[in-house]
Amino acid sequence: MPELRSLELFNPVQQMILSRSPDFARFIGNASSALALRVAGAGLAFLLQVLLARWMGIDEFGKYAFAWTCVLALGIACQVGLGASTTRLVTQYGETQRFCRVRSIVSFSASVVLLAGGLAAITAVAVIALTQGVETNPNFLPMALAMICVPVLALHEVARGIVRGFGRVTAAYFPGFIARPAMILGCIALLHAMSFTITTPVALTAVLVVLVTITLFQWSRIVSWLPAKATKRKTVWHWRHWLMISLPVVLVDGQYLMLSYMDVIILNAWVPADQLAQYYAAARTVTLLSFVHFAVSAATAHTLAKVHASGDSQQLAAVMKRCVVWTFWPTLACAAVFLPFGHHILNIFGAGFAEGYAILPILTLGILVQAATGPVRYLLTMTGQQNLMAAMLFATAVLNVSLNLWLIPQFGNIGAAVATTVSLSVACICMAGVARKRLGITPIIGWA
Repeated sequence: MPELRSLELFNPVQQMILSRSPDFARFIGNASSALALRVAGAGLAFLLQVLLARWMGIDEFGKYAFAWTCVLALGIACQVGLGASTTRLVTQYGETQRFCRVRSIVSFSASVVLLAGGLAAITAVAVIALTQGVETNPNFLPMALAMICVPVLALHEVARGIVRGFGRVTAAYFPGFIARPAMILGCIALLHAMSFTITTPVALTAVLVVLVTITLFQWSRIVSWLPAKATKRKTVWHWRHWLMISLPVVLVDGQYLMLSYMDVIILNAWVPADQLAQYYAAARTVTLLSFVHFAVSAATAHTLAKVHASGDSQQLAAVMKRCVVWTFWPTLACAAVFLPFGHHILNIFGAGFAEGYAILPILTLGILVQAATGPVRYLLTMTGQQNLMAAMLFATAVLNVSLNLWLIPQFGNIGAAVATTVSLSVACICMAGVARKRLGITPIIGWA
């Protein structure tokens, strides 16, 4: 019966609450911190996007959206999987008191990511200069500034993974979700108050200054947190082992960036800047619904790795089941409140943005499917299933690009929204299938 089934879903939550276990206390503390940071960060990021759109105008905002999307896409790719794998490795080495390896993976990650990001930035700038020119190309300066941001952003994101491995949820997410948008907003607001015209190069310069400042702070904190025992021996890089773990995650990250950013990148070639701005504003607005999914995922990444390392498969399944319940129902409730006010929310960005309302319900469906499978991506990554997951997600990434290339020329923004939602849904369902086959866990709401 449906009523009994609904009660069954919440029994594990009730049992966890009644048990008052230390793991539950830690989970609630981490989830609360992550949720608070996510909510505040989402609000700051949304405010930043709104003010940029109003100060820049719809056309200039569309150009900025494309440049910043390129930064995010390359920044994720240049992590070479270390953004996720360092959480697992630092957690494992800390639990087994192999502190020298903690130091080694930290130095290895910084070196590899900086090298990959630098090479990507230099290559991209060279390609733009050779194919589009420099002096006669108005897009060269903003794209060059965007590419300089790439290695810095990659270091910034990998630092988050390392700090998350230390079990410091607040310290991991505060720099990126609170400090970064707040500082960028402050810089650009100051420039606007001084009567500067907020163009794409001006905005990206502010972003670059803030990124450098925050990233230097993050890495100084990481060095100070390294155990004293980790500095007494020579650093040895077990690079083959680490790359074996990290490189498959590259495909996972690649799938993520394709789902998140390929729509904007391909749209840039087919629609004018104002329509791109409408899509970007709608897509960023919908991401507000994913804050619950993010909070639960952030809180459980360390826990999933720790429980898996203990070998307790029943506890792992129980934790995952609770996470799915806590992710889906709050997300559904938020969506029910959000959609009726979509027009009004888009109007906040300025004139012309509300024309992108039709995109909202389509993208919201994809967010709900993602919420229905909980933090399944973290589950597979933290339990050593990254190889199979990477191969499967590579196929869905190809599907995403193919759908975007097919639908965008015909349907524009609507085609991009459909392609993104279909691809995200397929990816989540496939990951849930991998978890069921390999781990005996079915992370789908109402199923487990």
